[in-house]
Amino acid sequence: MPFTITIESGFNLKDLQGFVQKEFKGRLNLELIEALRKVGREMRNDLQKTTATWENHRVKFAISSSSVSGYVGRGSSIRGGVLTTYIYGSGDVDLWNSIDVGMDVWGRGSRDYSPKTSVRVFQSGPGSGSWNPFVNQLNVVEPRDWTGRLMEEYDERSYKYFADAIDKFISNTS
Repeated sequence: MPFTITIESGFNLKDLQGFVQKEFKGRLNLELIEALRKVGREMRNDLQKTTATWENHRVKFAISSSSVSGYVGRGSSIRGGVLTTYIYGSGDVDLWNSIDVGMDVWGRGSRDYSPKTSVRVFQSGPGSGSWNPFVNQLNVVEPRDWTGRLMEEYDERSYKYFADAIDKFISNTS
């Protein structure tokens, strides 16, 4: 089952109406949309790192908004004055979600077993050892919490990108 991560700009364009003359509003929107796309691309790239070494399971992360009303441009939309980008996951997303939130699994790893992924790290390594799912032993896969880290990290970063976009707009119109 696919999943979606929604990134919002953190402010409403309607709040800027009193500060931006009508003839400049479109240009400001374009600057903010470009900042939002940049955030979306960086988030997508970080998510792709989590599955880089997966061999038998494929998860694809894409920025898209084809099913979103209020379509503005590739992967971004304005709904009610709020800029939004959507990242969709497809493929083996059930497995990815299970690893992200943690799960109970039956089996046991070999003595040299090491998982391919780590908690809150956007990467996937080679791992080592083997996993025997037929052993009657319950183990807990610690949540990787990639989505939690993503939201924390990009909350601050996206704010900077939006502030830079507004500064760029102001410097180009002065």
